[in-house]
Amino acid sequence: MHNKNNDVGILIISIVFVKIFSFLVNIIFKNILFGRGKKKDIKIIIISLVLSLVVYLISMLFNLHYLKKQEYMADAGEDEMTKKPLALAYALL
Repeated sequence: MHNKNNDVGILIISIVFVKIFSFLVNIIFKNILFGRGKKKDIKIIIISLVLSLVVYLISMLFNLHYLKKQEYMADAGEDEMTKKPLALAYALL
């Protein structure tokens, strides 16, 4: 059912988006922290650090939620395909 639902392709795309968010936030944080210019304000550094953490955690939670949903959908599809829900339940145990 994972192949039928194209779960692997969607999983790869979601992982790429998490990495892109992480990379962009990392670039922004490093530019604020190590960039040239005026005196660094500690408030801006703390805000950028908190913002980067929040964005990364939201993207990770979205990814984990989607993975859980994929597993439930695959199990439901396998149940419909085999027409033996008890056999599937024993196999999952």
